[in-house]
Amino acid sequence: MRKTTFKGANVFMSRNLVAPEIFDSLHDVLKDNGADIVLCCDPSRNGPNDFHIISSRDHEKFNDLRQKGCNLLGMAVSLSSQVP
Repeated sequence: MRKTTFKGANVFMSRNLVAPEIFDSLHDVLKDNGADIVLCCDPSRNGPNDFHIISSRDHEKFNDLRQKGCNLLGMAVSLSSQVP
């Protein structure tokens, strides 16, 4: 049965913002939890149902995305969605 934690959410994932060693598993977890995944970073998409995955607060793009009003999710929060 598919979970719906991210149902109706547009989740933006860029290989430049997510650590390569977990990109595929994170993609699968989000998709299995109902996310509509967009494989890019589009700061103009900052609506209430738009979320951007970023590896850490230390990433060079973190403040830029935050200042543009993007909803940011860390990888740990996203991966914790797979826990029953």
